[in-house]
Amino acid sequence: FLSELKYATIFQLQKRNAHQLCQQRQEQLTFVIGNKCCIYNDAGKIQNSFYLKQNIPHCVAYSLQGSLLAISEYETCYIYDPDDSHNKTLQTIKQSGNLCALRFLPNDESKLFCASTNGQVKLWHALTGTCLKSLQRLNRVDAMAISLPAPNAFLACASSNFIYSFHHIHETNHANQMLIGHTDAVSALAFAPP
Repeated sequence: FLSELKYATIFQLQKRNAHQLCQQRQEQLTFVIGNKCCIYNDAGKIQNSFYLKQNIPHCVAYSLQGSLLAISEYETCYIYDPDDSHNKTLQTIKQSGNLCALRFLPNDESKLFCASTNGQVKLWHALTGTCLKSLQRLNRVDAMAISLPAPNAFLACASSNFIYSFHHIHETNHANQMLIGHTDAVSALAFAPP
């Protein structure tokens, strides 16, 4: 992993322009800077950059093995091989509503959940662009997390001050549980590692 000093140096260099810190992959950091997504190696050098033509990326997600990278802008999600120096788009996925969260299935990295602020949550085949499943429509989606499979993955979606939990996501498209009682909007979700 990056040492704290290297992390601080990279963050300070890009702090003014960084839209958001996206994700860490092994010993790499991924930042969104303007209309590009930059992957930094542990020496603090840019290893690869992915440019979006017009807009600032909203979300970034890696598959569990790190072989696929998803970057979204508004209603479009682009799938890349993060190690491809030519930055060829492997697939383009369109979903109505601004995409606010992307999560690959941990046990099948060709499948990607995309959540939109308009409440749509869909499971896509990342390499073919085929919609495999639409989950129960929520009022809106503010955040999304997926657990590591043990043996089945759980998906959680935050919608205002509610959290909807989807168990056995391969078998059902309705929330199994709703967690209530939050006094304010839930803006982030994460599962603890097993």
